[in-house]
Amino acid sequence: MSECLLYYIKDGITRVGSTEADIPQDIQLCGPHILDEHCIFENRDGLVLLAPAPDALCYVNGRAVTEPVLLRTGNRVILGKHHVFRFNHPGQPREPTAKSTAVRSPAETPVSLENVDWNFAQIELLEKQGIDLKLEMSQRLLALEELHRKEKEEADQLFAEQRKNYEAQIDALQRKVEEQSMTMSLYR
Repeated sequence: MSECLLYYIKDGITRVGSTEADIPQDIQLCGPHILDEHCIFENRDGLVLLAPAPDALCYVNGRAVTEPVLLRTGNRVILGKHHVFRFNHPGQPREPTAKSTAVRSPAETPVSLENVDWNFAQIELLEKQGIDLKLEMSQRLLALEELHRKEKEEADQLFAEQRKNYEAQIDALQRKVEEQSMTMSLYR
């Protein structure tokens, strides 16, 4: 997504996997969630399909892929959990951005490619998996605020108890001083 690495999908089959695969992989990735033979890209007649291996973690635009899926320019492809790519097909025009399209449902509205980066793709993936980061963060914030309130109440209560103890000790000392002073005055 940072456009630091470019991988070309050749005509026919392009294999993606680890260096440990029995069959040499055209694109070699490493990481804890990359299978030896992770997926293939099939380029036929100008159409490119992504076909994941069984149990391979593959996502397109945040959705898990278990069957072959046709890729379009601008699709976000995540392989494993950390390898995030943007698919570009030189033979396909870029999708218009959301600003320039007619009214569509949110699921059909294309994303402006200028705003797409690694963070965007990760958030998109979490949202498609039903994880709402804003909701989760607001819930955590509420929990922290509640914890802070309880701790403050406990600290205030402890402070009030200590204050009462100190005031009682001061009163006891004052009475003692007064008693001693009366006793001393009787002896004079």
